[in-house]
Amino acid sequence: LSVWRLKKPFKHDRGESVSTIIVMVIPESASKVYIDLMSRISKSLIEEHDFIELLRSKEKTLVELELKKI
Repeated sequence: LSVWRLKKPFKHDRGESVSTIIVMVIPESASKVYIDLMSRISKSLIEEHDFIELLRSKEKTLVELELKKI
């Protein structure tokens, strides 16, 4: 999981302003535990608006603490 906060937002193809990019990558040989963890993070991104705001605006240590709760 990698979170990139852009210094200068850009316009997405649909005209939306993008200021944060989240990249999730797992290896083909990932264990079920790792896959399940990434699934829970994905679910949080979809269902929990506060989680997205945390990734957008909080410092790294606070993001890491929240990820440990997942």
